[in-house]
Amino acid sequence: MAALVLLGLVGPTALILRREAGPGAWAAMVLLLGLAAGTKPTLLPIMIVGCSFAVVISWIAERRLPWRPLVLLGLSGLFLLASSFTLIGSARGSRLQFFAALRAQPYYQAVTGDRSIPATGGWFIPSVASGDGRMILFIATMVTWYLVTEAPRLLSLLGLSIKPVRRDPAYWWTGGCVAAGVGITLVLSHTGYSEYYFLTAVLALGMVAVVAVGADLARRGDLLSLAITASAGVLTATVLFLYWPVNRATNTVAGALTGLLLPFGILAAVGALVILLMNRARTAAAIGLQVIVLTIAAGLPAQLVSYTNAIEAATKPRPAPNEGSRTYLTRDEQDAMLWLHEHKAAGDVAVTNVFCLPARFRAGCAEDAYWVSGLSGVRLYLGGWAYAPANLAADHYETSFLTRPSPWPDRLQESLDAVQKPTPQLLARLKNQVGVDWIVADLPAGPVSPALDKLAVRAFSNEDMRIYQLR
Repeated sequence: MAALVLLGLVGPTALILRREAGPGAWAAMVLLLGLAAGTKPTLLPIMIVGCSFAVVISWIAERRLPWRPLVLLGLSGLFLLASSFTLIGSARGSRLQFFAALRAQPYYQAVTGDRSIPATGGWFIPSVASGDGRMILFIATMVTWYLVTEAPRLLSLLGLSIKPVRRDPAYWWTGGCVAAGVGITLVLSHTGYSEYYFLTAVLALGMVAVVAVGADLARRGDLLSLAITASAGVLTATVLFLYWPVNRATNTVAGALTGLLLPFGILAAVGALVILLMNRARTAAAIGLQVIVLTIAAGLPAQLVSYTNAIEAATKPRPAPNEGSRTYLTRDEQDAMLWLHEHKAAGDVAVTNVFCLPARFRAGCAEDAYWVSGLSGVRLYLGGWAYAPANLAADHYETSFLTRPSPWPDRLQESLDAVQKPTPQLLARLKNQVGVDWIVADLPAGPVSPALDKLAVRAFSNEDMRIYQLR
């Protein structure tokens, strides 16, 4: 969804930067920035970096302060500031930490032995902070691999340096956005690896931009040489994909380097040879176009496999519900929440015993259950707190953000007591002082006291659920 919104920004941004925008384009830009603010916290920082690129390069190229990209930069900053008060709570707990994203990459844990929790540690992840030269070499290998795998998108930066496209300010903006998505991912650490949202947001934009750069550089006479280059890229990548030995259990730096970088080195050598043979004039524009074609073509075999797997998964008959899945909801649980959705009033609040997936609460469970409020639309006195800012921003912790104790232990205890050990005094306080209207009791989540039938009005029940209305 974030990628779709970022692609939607291309049209009005290009018109504005190219001085072709009318009032409609500016209006669309304001609406799209508002949509970006509410879609994902990663979008506006990416937009800000892209606009900053456009400002700096325009200033250098035109030798005067460019007001159009400056206005875009200011609008993006204002929307980011406004959204920071209400819409980016899940970003709490994020911090600057170089190379933290590599924790989730192949071989990292096996080679480094680092099993630290995301968003813990200092400015560098522990494997680098240790100062071990072997580990620093490994991280350098991982960073190189990461950048090489993003080359099909990073080649959009050629639009900043090669004639004639370098004169187009739209490429200044797209280059900044792609650089931001790829770069911020490497310098930010989030408790749930959400720094990768910066990368995923620019994947589509990077491909659109690099194809646009290639199209602007292409000439009709290039067709045969481009076809040969593309064929070389596809053939080499296919052979490597099918036959290159991969040891997924390797725990050595040499093994990781061989598995991650050597295939790309072979592809680069073949590509360089073919490009030099095909481009005797060796102009920057011709070489840049050949590199773009080779890189995109070399990515096709892996993309074809992924696309085939996706089609196969989409066309398979739907499997039977996995009742053992932690996210499985029974029909009775769903029916009860849909009933509550139909009978709630605006502003109603409920207390429940559902916080975790699977539902039964115990210390250390994964407290990311949101189906009660999600299906019913009723606000909860306390629901799953995994993404609560108070939980994500905790300074000292030894477990994942998914399994930390509730930041509001009093609310947790009162919620459990309201279902398991209710008293007239507790229910009266919840009703009169807190504003609770409903008790949503899930039997799979734990025991439900029979006393609730005397202390509240049973409004709905089935085999799995009891819903009570407070008097």
